[in-house]
Amino acid sequence: MTKRLDLDSIRILHEAIEASHSNGETFMMFRRRVEQPLRKYGWDYRDWTEQLRSTYINGIFAINKSRHWQFAQQAKKSAPYLLYSAVMDSRTRPQHADWNGVLLHIDHPWWQTHYPPNGWQCRCGVIQLSERDLERRGLSVSGNAPPSNMVPWENQRTGEVVEVPEGIDPGFSHNVGMTGEPVVGWTREAELMPEAVWMAHMYDR
Repeated sequence: MTKRLDLDSIRILHEAIEASHSNGETFMMFRRRVEQPLRKYGWDYRDWTEQLRSTYINGIFAINKSRHWQFAQQAKKSAPYLLYSAVMDSRTRPQHADWNGVLLHIDHPWWQTHYPPNGWQCRCGVIQLSERDLERRGLSVSGNAPPSNMVPWENQRTGEVVEVPEGIDPGFSHNVGMTGEPVVGWTREAELMPEAVWMAHMYDR
């Protein structure tokens, strides 16, 4: 798709994603919400359904990740520790299984890149714990965070090669809740990623 998003179109998508998240809407409901407004800017949803689906999914992911982090921050005073929790079954990715049980203070920089979910269909989460919880469970804070090895990843659509943390899908290593920025911005990202899939990549800047 060569159609480029302008700032007005991105703003429409941003506001629609926020509304859809708040109302618990499905993708089809979201599509109906943006169809008419975007047609004013020359968009025909029949030509970009998959790109729109990608934008919707990434937007909802970003909102959820940000708000989960905000809730954790609100409870930080009484429960300042996060325990990485993987499902630990045959579908669990090897690196995510290695991170299972990592216990660090919520302000540890490791969470800047490894706060789950860490990829498409990643089922990992965190358990927030207090000092008393640690004593009751017999847990100790991890001495060191797991290494964050960087590996190359090539965008098959653009040919661009970027470095991403091993075990984390591109677009998932940026903890949007930690930055204090709006969940979905549009000014600088619109200049750098003008296609409809821009939200899938903005979080690794």
